Amino acid sequence: MSKYYFQKDDEICYTLDYHRDYMNYNNLESLELFEGKRQKTDGFFYCTEFSEVGEVGESCGKQCEKYQPRNGKNGICKHYGFLYEQTEKKITFRKQLTVGLWATDRPDLIEDPKKLLFEITGS
Repeated sequence: MSKYYFQKDDEICYTLDYHRDYMNYNNLESLELFEGKRQKTDGFFYCTEFSEVGEVGESCGKQCEKYQPRNGKNGICKHYGFLYEQTEKKITFRKQLTVGLWATDRPDLIEDPKKLLFEITGS
């Protein structure tokens, strides 16, 4: 799943669903976003529960009060996330005027086009 930054040099990125909800809540017509690219880093992860970077084996596991195995028994925590780095790719995310239709040159970014009423344009 792709993630996007609000501004250049932000440290935290969010999903398009988050940005859509932000636009609805703040009554915005469009947002300029910067695409994030998943980093391939061994030994580090992003904890979605505490919103911080951790080191594998050091800060996660049974010693963590919020540890919840994905399979319900043991193993990787459901809060384990990936690290992202910002790219130069900039997109404009705007409200769609025609209800139920998409107009975009980046269909690869859309997981469920019927679910969102927004448009993505950019390089």
